[in-house]
Amino acid sequence: MMKAPLPYNEKQRLQTLLDLEILDTETDEFYNDLADLTATLCDVEFAGISFIDKDRQWFKATVNIEVKEMPRATSFCGHAILQDGVMVVNDTLEDARFVDSPNVAGGYNIRFYAGAPIICDNSKVGTVCIFDRSPSKFLTVNQIKGLKTISAQVSKMLELKLKNNEIKMIAAKYIEVEKNISHLNILKNEIKNDEIAYELHENIAQIIAAAKLTAERVQMVSPSAKDDVLKIKEYLTIILNDVLTLSKSVTPTTLKNANYFDYIERMVDNFRKSTSNKVDFLKENCNFSLTSFIGLALYRIIQYQLNFAVLTEATYVTLFIKKNAQITVTFEHNGKDDICESVEADLYLNNINTRAQTIGATFKNEPLKKRMNIICALQEA
Repeated sequence: MMKAPLPYNEKQRLQTLLDLEILDTETDEFYNDLADLTATLCDVEFAGISFIDKDRQWFKATVNIEVKEMPRATSFCGHAILQDGVMVVNDTLEDARFVDSPNVAGGYNIRFYAGAPIICDNSKVGTVCIFDRSPSKFLTVNQIKGLKTISAQVSKMLELKLKNNEIKMIAAKYIEVEKNISHLNILKNEIKNDEIAYELHENIAQIIAAAKLTAERVQMVSPSAKDDVLKIKEYLTIILNDVLTLSKSVTPTTLKNANYFDYIERMVDNFRKSTSNKVDFLKENCNFSLTSFIGLALYRIIQYQLNFAVLTEATYVTLFIKKNAQITVTFEHNGKDDICESVEADLYLNNINTRAQTIGATFKNEPLKKRMNIICALQEA
């Protein structure tokens, strides 16, 4: 059999075919219906919608064709994609290109063939084809027009798919950029929080402590001012405690080598006291220190999870941190289903997911089980 030459834009054509992501896909009712319509319209035994890959002809839909693919070198459609219109072979035994084809001398014993190219992004990626064992088949003008129309419909569907894929790729890039910006903003905010907390804790708190010490000295020098000094000391103590509380609310610690497991445990304990909720906090193999980057992220994640529990009116929470090859944080609650599906709940879940992404962790939410899992690579301090 005479092998078809390659199209002039073969490289571009194959790339378009790959971009369509249609090769080796499952059967599709849309394509099956078009193949049936083609066989009925042209009154032939065999019909197919096929795509010409580098070395094979692959069928997306067929009528009475039992194989999913054939070698491109012996395919009729490899020749058809070189034509601008419908390629018709009325008698294969009288066409030098196909007379010794394995599917003419044997196989499907093809005597009649017609194929209309499927065009996508200016490339002929495949055909809507028909063939028959009888050489007496002749297509009418309307049948040829119908074959062109069907191939045009497939072409339009593929063009839409291609545009869809392009839109998805662009959207994915924008989403990735947004994620990166979000992660950078989180990191910048944490740096700013560190600065604020340091200022509150190290400078303002020290000034207040110094003022309190000065008041104590005044009391020693001037016993008559005892009552006034006591009041000043009380005010200063309240202010000092408020500043320290505010500092810890901004960031749990300004120390870079802090043990964040301790701070997480304190946060959980404060949560118990402030909500009266039952909280089981379990740890396994956690006798090590996290890097401040991972530790602070996990601290914030658990902070969001506890706030999520309050939002969903949970009365019982389980927090389990386990270390093996990775760090796994499992959070379970008994919150109300309708609130778990609310917009406010989604905001917390998005925040948790974003925080997880900043440290390269995976976040899995199982709403039916009311469980969340964070899995991140182990990074010890």
